[in-house]
Amino acid sequence: MNSINLSGRLVYEPEIKKTQNGTAFISNRIAVSRNDKNKTTDFFNVRIWDKTADFVVKYFHKGDPIEISGKLQNDNYEKQDGTKVNDVVIFVNEVNFTLSKASATAPAPVQAPAPAQAEPSELPFEI
Repeated sequence: MNSINLSGRLVYEPEIKKTQNGTAFISNRIAVSRNDKNKTTDFFNVRIWDKTADFVVKYFHKGDPIEISGKLQNDNYEKQDGTKVNDVVIFVNEVNFTLSKASATAPAPVQAPAPAQAEPSELPFEI
């Protein structure tokens, strides 16, 4: 099974491009932080297609937190100068919003005041 899920931040401002047959896509990178003492960040190439690409352009910007799901593929091609390139790319099929640290720090809930206690003389029994 070829499946990958990542949560990170968009490296570049998303921009729609078109294939020769008119299919919309975005090429971008996702920065994903490791949970290590050196605070290492890994960068992954992603391709986002069709309506998902339209959604990303509309709702996401450079630096925004994003969750993606997709599959890994080898992208083999030759540059104009004849150099052969072999990239591993995540072909994204699902995108989700995720909370940033700033929006995750909501104010602490206010505790409702305790209900007023009835006077002992009003109670049908003795305390």
